Amino acid sequence: MLTQPYACRYGAHLSKEQVAELVAPHPDTLELVGSWLAHHEVPSSAVSITHGGNWLTIYNVPLTKANALLGAEYQFYHHVETNETVIRTISYGLPTALHEYVQTVAPTTYFGALRALRQTSKLAVNGPKLPNGDLELQDVSATFVPGTPVPPSCSSAITPTCLRMLYNTLTYVPQATSKNKLGVTGYLEQYASQSDLTYFLTLFRRDAAPAQFSVVTVNGGINNQSQPGIEVRSVLYVEGVDNGWTWM
Repeated sequence: MLTQPYACRYGAHLSKEQVAELVAPHPDTLELVGSWLAHHEVPSSAVSITHGGNWLTIYNVPLTKANALLGAEYQFYHHVETNETVIRTISYGLPTALHEYVQTVAPTTYFGALRALRQTSKLAVNGPKLPNGDLELQDVSATFVPGTPVPPSCSSAITPTCLRMLYNTLTYVPQATSKNKLGVTGYLEQYASQSDLTYFLTLFRRDAAPAQFSVVTVNGGINNQSQPGIEVRSVLYVEGVDNGWTWM
């Protein structure tokens, strides 16, 4: 619940320009960093300033100059599994005068895989199965008293009914259904499936089973309802395997 003086400011978001001005570094900071770059003969034309001056990107800098700037030893590193090659260094440094003002430098010592991250569904080995939903739990919820322990079944399988009990929303009735919307993004050939949604709601929230959603495609995106792209696989753990990075 919002109280004065915050209630009157609710929704009064800053513009992009106002945010940039708010987080912009002090002019002395930019001057100090600029002097450091100029000392290493990095031309101003090779420096792009974005986010109100909060992020500097340097282009067309030879590897030898990058090593001199950062006291680094950049080399090519090859990932034996993904066959990707990147330029990284195992250490770098900045002049003491910049330590207070420069928070991060990239790319430097981060060796994370460059592959796109895909959300996958996983099967819990020997996990509980609810082919008929949680009808018994829904019956119990009709007499559930807020503040009392939730049924033991919620410790082994979390369902919408369990969540409604935990968050005390069993009797909540939406008040702004004509205004409020929930947006869910889909990437990497993963699509929202209307049939899956209907099936899930039929099992766990029958009063909402008729629910529909609309789709807005962006930048040539598609919406393949016949192959939603959900990947389900068993959870397997392999111990003693490193990230697979070698250097060349």
